[in-house]
Amino acid sequence: IYDALVAGYNIYIDDDGEFEKDWTLRVVGASQGGGDAIAVHKYLDTNTAVIKLPWGNFTFTLGELLNFEYSYACCGPYDPVATMEYYFSTRELEYPVVVPMVIKSMLGCNPDLAKKYKESDFYTDEYNKHKAEYDKLYAEKSTDADGINEKMAKDFNTESDKKILADDDHVFIERILNSTVLDRNSEICKDFMACLKKQDLTKGWEPRTKTYLYSSKGDQIVPPINTTELAELFNSCGVFCDVDWEMTDQGHIFTCGKFMGLSW
Repeated sequence: IYDALVAGYNIYIDDDGEFEKDWTLRVVGASQGGGDAIAVHKYLDTNTAVIKLPWGNFTFTLGELLNFEYSYACCGPYDPVATMEYYFSTRELEYPVVVPMVIKSMLGCNPDLAKKYKESDFYTDEYNKHKAEYDKLYAEKSTDADGINEKMAKDFNTESDKKILADDDHVFIERILNSTVLDRNSEICKDFMACLKKQDLTKGWEPRTKTYLYSSKGDQIVPPINTTELAELFNSCGVFCDVDWEMTDQGHIFTCGKFMGLSW
Protein backbone atom coordinates (compact mmCIF):
# COMPACT_ATOMS: atom_id res chain seq x y z
CA ILE A 1 0.00 0.00 0.00
CA TYR A 2 2.82 2.39 0.87
CA ASP A 3 4.69 1.55 -2.34
CA ALA A 4 1.52 2.27 -4.36
CA LEU A 5 1.07 5.57 -2.53
CA VAL A 6 4.62 6.69 -3.31
CA ALA A 7 4.33 5.56 -6.94
CA GLY A 8 1.07 7.47 -7.37
CA TYR A 9 2.57 10.55 -5.76
CA ASN A 10 5.60 10.46 -8.06
CA ILE A 11 3.50 9.93 -11.19
CA TYR A 12 1.34 12.91 -10.24
CA ILE A 13 4.33 15.17 -9.55
CA ASP A 14 6.18 14.04 -12.69
CA ASP A 15 3.10 14.99 -14.70
CA ASP A 16 3.29 18.55 -13.29
CA GLY A 17 0.61 17.87 -10.70
CA GLU A 18 0.29 20.37 -7.89
CA PHE A 19 -0.97 20.05 -4.31
CA GLU A 20 -2.84 22.69 -2.36
CA LYS A 21 -0.74 24.19 0.42
CA ASP A 22 -2.75 22.54 3.22
CA TRP A 23 -2.92 19.00 1.78
CA THR A 24 -2.78 16.08 4.20
CA LEU A 25 -2.82 12.31 4.04
CA ARG A 26 -5.57 10.28 5.72
CA VAL A 27 -5.47 6.49 5.84
CA VAL A 28 -8.92 4.90 5.93
CA GLY A 29 -10.30 1.35 5.91
CA ALA A 30 -12.96 -1.00 7.26
CA SER A 31 -12.87 -4.68 8.28
CA GLN A 32 -9.65 -6.19 6.86
CA GLY A 33 -9.14 -2.78 5.29
CA GLY A 34 -9.26 -1.38 8.83
CA GLY A 35 -6.42 -3.67 9.83
CA ASP A 36 -4.57 -2.60 6.69
CA ALA A 37 -5.12 1.07 7.55
CA ILE A 38 -3.56 0.64 11.00
CA ALA A 39 -0.71 -1.40 9.50
CA VAL A 40 -0.01 1.53 7.15
CA HIS A 41 -0.33 3.91 10.12
CA LYS A 42 2.30 1.88 11.96
CA TYR A 43 4.55 1.86 8.91
CA LEU A 44 4.33 5.63 8.46
CA ASP A 45 4.95 6.31 12.15
CA THR A 46 7.83 3.88 12.69
CA ASN A 47 9.91 4.15 9.50
CA THR A 48 12.18 7.06 8.70
CA ALA A 49 14.09 8.62 5.83
CA VAL A 50 17.10 10.94 5.86
CA ILE A 51 16.58 14.05 3.77
CA LYS A 52 19.50 16.18 2.57
CA LEU A 53 18.85 19.88 2.95
CA PRO A 54 21.23 22.79 2.26
CA TRP A 55 21.85 23.18 5.99
CA GLY A 56 22.38 19.49 6.76
CA ASN A 57 20.85 16.02 6.85
CA PHE A 58 17.61 15.56 8.75
CA THR A 59 15.63 12.46 9.69
CA PHE A 60 11.86 12.42 9.24
CA THR A 61 9.24 9.74 9.69
CA LEU A 62 7.55 8.70 6.46
CA GLY A 63 4.36 10.12 7.94
CA GLU A 64 5.95 13.53 8.37
CA LEU A 65 7.15 13.49 4.77
CA LEU A 66 3.63 12.67 3.55
CA ASN A 67 1.76 15.08 5.86
CA PHE A 68 0.05 12.15 7.57
CA GLU A 69 -2.89 13.69 9.47
CA TYR A 70 -4.69 10.65 10.93
CA SER A 71 -6.03 7.16 10.32
CA TYR A 72 -9.70 6.26 10.49
CA ALA A 73 -10.40 2.54 10.87
CA CYS A 74 -13.53 0.47 11.40
CA CYS A 75 -13.81 -3.01 12.92
CA GLY A 76 -10.33 -4.15 11.94
CA PRO A 77 -8.68 -7.37 13.16
CA TYR A 78 -5.85 -5.47 14.82
CA ASP A 79 -5.07 -8.39 17.16
CA PRO A 80 -5.41 -11.63 15.16
CA VAL A 81 -4.59 -13.81 18.19
CA ALA A 82 -7.45 -12.31 20.19
CA THR A 83 -9.73 -12.73 17.18
CA MET A 84 -8.82 -16.39 16.73
CA GLU A 85 -9.15 -17.03 20.46
CA TYR A 86 -12.65 -15.56 20.22
CA TYR A 87 -13.49 -18.03 17.43
CA PHE A 88 -12.10 -20.88 19.50
CA SER A 89 -14.17 -19.92 22.53
CA THR A 90 -17.49 -19.17 20.82
CA ARG A 91 -17.11 -22.01 18.28
CA GLU A 92 -19.86 -20.60 16.06
CA LEU A 93 -18.50 -18.84 12.99
CA GLU A 94 -20.69 -16.12 11.54
CA TYR A 95 -18.24 -15.72 8.66
CA PRO A 96 -16.63 -19.16 8.15
CA VAL A 97 -15.11 -18.18 4.80
CA VAL A 98 -12.37 -16.31 6.67
CA VAL A 99 -10.83 -19.34 8.44
CA PRO A 100 -9.17 -20.99 5.40
CA MET A 101 -8.11 -17.53 4.24
CA VAL A 102 -6.26 -17.00 7.53
CA ILE A 103 -4.62 -20.43 7.29
CA LYS A 104 -3.52 -19.75 3.71
CA SER A 105 -2.16 -16.30 4.58
CA MET A 106 -0.18 -17.55 7.59
CA LEU A 107 1.38 -20.34 5.53
CA GLY A 108 2.04 -17.87 2.71
CA CYS A 109 3.94 -15.32 4.80
CA ASN A 110 5.65 -17.68 7.26
CA PRO A 111 8.06 -20.02 5.44
CA ASP A 112 8.94 -21.88 8.64
CA LEU A 113 5.27 -22.72 9.23
CA ALA A 114 4.83 -23.81 5.61
CA LYS A 115 7.94 -26.00 5.83
CA LYS A 116 6.62 -27.73 8.94
CA TYR A 117 2.94 -28.18 8.01
CA LYS A 118 0.79 -28.74 4.95
CA GLU A 119 -2.43 -26.75 4.72
CA SER A 120 -4.42 -29.96 4.96
CA ASP A 121 -2.85 -30.59 8.41
CA PHE A 122 -5.11 -27.86 9.81
CA TYR A 123 -8.41 -29.19 8.55
CA THR A 124 -10.87 -31.90 9.44
CA ASP A 125 -11.15 -34.97 7.23
CA GLU A 126 -14.52 -33.70 6.04
CA TYR A 127 -13.12 -30.32 4.99
CA ASN A 128 -10.17 -31.99 3.26
CA LYS A 129 -12.65 -34.01 1.14
CA HIS A 130 -13.89 -30.68 -0.23
CA LYS A 131 -10.60 -28.79 -0.07
CA ALA A 132 -9.93 -28.86 -3.84
CA GLU A 133 -13.33 -27.27 -4.47
CA TYR A 134 -12.69 -24.50 -1.97
CA ASP A 135 -9.14 -23.90 -3.18
CA LYS A 136 -10.57 -23.32 -6.65
CA LEU A 137 -13.19 -20.91 -5.32
CA TYR A 138 -10.58 -18.93 -3.39
CA ALA A 139 -8.17 -18.87 -6.32
CA GLU A 140 -10.68 -17.97 -9.03
CA LYS A 141 -12.67 -15.49 -6.91
CA SER A 142 -15.73 -16.45 -8.94
CA THR A 143 -17.93 -16.71 -5.84
CA ASP A 144 -18.34 -13.97 -3.26
CA ALA A 145 -17.88 -14.46 0.49
CA ASP A 146 -21.60 -14.94 1.14
CA GLY A 147 -21.72 -17.67 -1.48
CA ILE A 148 -18.80 -19.52 0.09
CA ASN A 149 -20.35 -19.17 3.55
CA GLU A 150 -23.56 -20.74 2.24
CA LYS A 151 -21.64 -23.56 0.58
CA MET A 152 -19.73 -24.27 3.79
CA ALA A 153 -22.97 -24.47 5.74
CA LYS A 154 -24.40 -26.86 3.17
CA ASP A 155 -21.28 -29.04 3.06
CA PHE A 156 -20.44 -29.23 6.77
CA ASN A 157 -23.43 -28.54 9.01
CA THR A 158 -25.03 -31.62 10.51
CA GLU A 159 -28.75 -31.86 11.23
CA SER A 160 -28.07 -31.26 14.92
CA ASP A 161 -25.90 -28.23 14.03
CA LYS A 162 -28.79 -26.69 12.12
CA LYS A 163 -31.00 -26.81 15.21
CA ILE A 164 -28.40 -25.00 17.34
CA LEU A 165 -26.74 -22.45 15.05
CA ALA A 166 -28.03 -18.89 15.11
CA ASP A 167 -28.22 -18.62 11.33
CA ASP A 168 -28.35 -20.90 8.29
CA ASP A 169 -24.93 -19.87 6.98
CA HIS A 170 -23.08 -20.13 10.30
CA VAL A 171 -20.67 -23.05 10.83
CA PHE A 172 -19.05 -24.50 13.94
CA ILE A 173 -15.28 -24.05 13.83
CA GLU A 174 -14.69 -27.75 14.59
CA ARG A 175 -16.28 -28.59 11.22
CA ILE A 176 -13.32 -26.84 9.54
CA LEU A 177 -10.33 -27.01 11.90
CA ASN A 178 -9.41 -30.37 13.39
CA SER A 179 -9.26 -31.12 17.10
CA THR A 180 -5.45 -30.94 17.24
CA VAL A 181 -5.41 -27.40 15.87
CA LEU A 182 -8.16 -26.43 18.32
CA ASP A 183 -6.10 -27.80 21.23
CA ARG A 184 -4.25 -24.77 22.59
CA ASN A 185 -1.56 -27.06 24.05
CA SER A 186 -0.76 -28.73 20.74
CA GLU A 187 2.39 -27.87 18.82
CA ILE A 188 0.53 -26.95 15.64
CA CYS A 189 -1.78 -24.57 17.53
CA LYS A 190 1.13 -22.88 19.31
CA ASP A 191 3.05 -22.50 16.03
CA PHE A 192 -0.01 -21.09 14.30
CA MET A 193 -0.72 -18.61 17.09
CA ALA A 194 2.93 -17.51 17.08
CA CYS A 195 2.55 -16.57 13.42
CA LEU A 196 -0.66 -14.67 14.12
CA LYS A 197 1.09 -12.83 16.95
CA LYS A 198 3.58 -11.37 14.46
CA GLN A 199 0.65 -9.52 12.87
CA ASP A 200 -0.52 -7.97 16.15
CA LEU A 201 -0.92 -4.19 15.72
CA THR A 202 -1.96 -3.53 19.32
CA LYS A 203 1.48 -4.05 20.87
CA GLY A 204 5.18 -3.50 20.22
CA TRP A 205 5.18 -0.05 18.60
CA GLU A 206 4.66 3.58 19.58
CA PRO A 207 2.09 5.57 17.59
CA ARG A 208 2.93 9.20 16.82
CA THR A 209 -0.14 10.22 14.81
CA LYS A 210 -3.75 10.35 16.01
CA THR A 211 -6.43 7.87 15.02
CA TYR A 212 -10.21 7.63 14.94
CA LEU A 213 -11.78 4.21 15.45
CA TYR A 214 -15.33 3.08 14.68
CA SER A 215 -16.63 -0.21 16.03
CA SER A 216 -19.58 -2.13 17.44
CA LYS A 217 -19.81 -4.14 20.63
CA GLY A 218 -22.17 -6.48 18.78
CA ASP A 219 -19.55 -7.49 16.21
CA GLN A 220 -19.20 -11.29 16.14
CA ILE A 221 -16.86 -11.45 13.14
CA VAL A 222 -14.15 -9.11 14.43
CA PRO A 223 -14.71 -8.97 18.20
CA PRO A 224 -14.59 -5.52 19.85
CA ILE A 225 -11.53 -6.48 21.90
CA ASN A 226 -9.55 -5.54 18.79
CA THR A 227 -10.67 -1.92 19.08
CA THR A 228 -10.29 -1.69 22.86
CA GLU A 229 -6.74 -3.07 22.73
CA LEU A 230 -5.71 -0.69 19.96
CA ALA A 231 -7.19 2.27 21.84
CA GLU A 232 -5.25 1.23 24.94
CA LEU A 233 -2.00 1.29 22.94
CA PHE A 234 -2.61 4.82 21.68
CA ASN A 235 -3.70 6.04 25.11
CA SER A 236 -0.63 4.48 26.78
CA CYS A 237 1.58 6.44 24.39
CA GLY A 238 -0.30 9.69 25.00
CA VAL A 239 -1.51 9.85 21.38
CA PHE A 240 -5.06 10.99 20.61
CA CYS A 241 -7.47 8.14 19.90
CA ASP A 242 -11.22 8.66 19.56
CA VAL A 243 -13.40 5.52 19.65
CA ASP A 244 -16.93 5.84 18.29
CA TRP A 245 -19.01 2.80 19.26
CA GLU A 246 -22.00 1.96 17.10
CA MET A 247 -24.70 2.51 19.73
CA THR A 248 -27.15 -0.10 18.45
CA ASP A 249 -24.59 -2.91 18.86
CA GLN A 250 -25.13 -4.00 15.28
CA GLY A 251 -23.06 -6.69 13.61
CA HIS A 252 -19.90 -6.40 11.55
CA ILE A 253 -21.45 -5.97 8.09
CA PHE A 254 -23.93 -3.31 9.19
CA THR A 255 -21.28 -1.37 11.10
CA CYS A 256 -18.79 -1.40 8.21
CA GLY A 257 -21.55 -0.38 5.80
CA LYS A 258 -22.51 2.56 8.02
CA PHE A 259 -18.86 3.56 8.33
CA MET A 260 -18.59 3.79 4.54
CA GLY A 261 -21.21 6.54 4.58
CA LEU A 262 -19.51 8.64 7.26
CA SER A 263 -17.34 11.67 6.66
CA TRP A 264 -13.63 10.84 6.68
